[in-house]
Amino acid sequence: MNHILAGGFGGLCTTLFGHPLDTIKVRMQSKPNEYRNTWDAVFKIISREGPSGLYKVNIIFRVNKLIFWDRGNRITLIINECPFFIEYLGKQLVAKPNQRNEDLAATQLFLAGMFSGFTTIPLSVPGERIKCLLQMQTGRKKAFTGFIDCAIKLFHGGGIKNLYVGTCATILRDLPASGVYFSVYDIIMRLFTYHFKETVMWHSIFAGGFAGMINWVVAMPADVLKSRLQISSIDKYPRGMRSLLPEILREEGPWVLYRGVMPIMIRAIPANATCFFGIEIAMKILDAHFPLL
Repeated sequence: MNHILAGGFGGLCTTLFGHPLDTIKVRMQSKPNEYRNTWDAVFKIISREGPSGLYKVNIIFRVNKLIFWDRGNRITLIINECPFFIEYLGKQLVAKPNQRNEDLAATQLFLAGMFSGFTTIPLSVPGERIKCLLQMQTGRKKAFTGFIDCAIKLFHGGGIKNLYVGTCATILRDLPASGVYFSVYDIIMRLFTYHFKETVMWHSIFAGGFAGMINWVVAMPADVLKSRLQISSIDKYPRGMRSLLPEILREEGPWVLYRGVMPIMIRAIPANATCFFGIEIAMKILDAHFPLL
């Protein structure tokens, strides 16, 4: 329970700090001819849609002067919460009898991270599909009014299959990237523990930011394919990545697979640093006050 709650708090930190740059990344990946670079995308989105355009899906509304997050954020929070708890379970699965988490080898940490990435696929694929479609909406006339409306219309337009467009690309992205993400963070934190008497705030911030950057170096090519597939209709690329990849390589060249890397690298440091820092703080508080949870 403590890992679930701490992961939820870390996911919330990631959403608050990282979602605007995620919107920019998706726009740049999906419309390379419209946005020249990161700053051009920022300027065009804000000038056309206002600052709230950077928070597509994450709609804020006020009730009795209290800020609540709309269903888009709840879904995002759930998707961000699960990997940390499942990675913890993955560590228990790969550990040998009587082996502590602190003694896990790098390959075991990598496998635990891959386990996390794989088991969250059923939840993350439709969430990512809907998120990308909502992030691409511009102008006054919108095809979808919100997260639930988008899910219903996708289902009516092609059934469950329509919600799971881009599944193979998501698997290709999440398995190796999640393995790298969690293992790099744990290894860096171990190094800090070995060289310093006690870990302090900046250790989690540095390790989380660096792990996030390495994660996206690995994930970016598959993420570009995923974004292109998930903003498309169900029948545009009948063979999925096998239809899309030759087309974009032929028309846009190999560098298109790292389109949008700049905003996501800028995002990686603060978003992942605050995510892991939030988890570390939450775990310390929960373990201190609710040790039996």
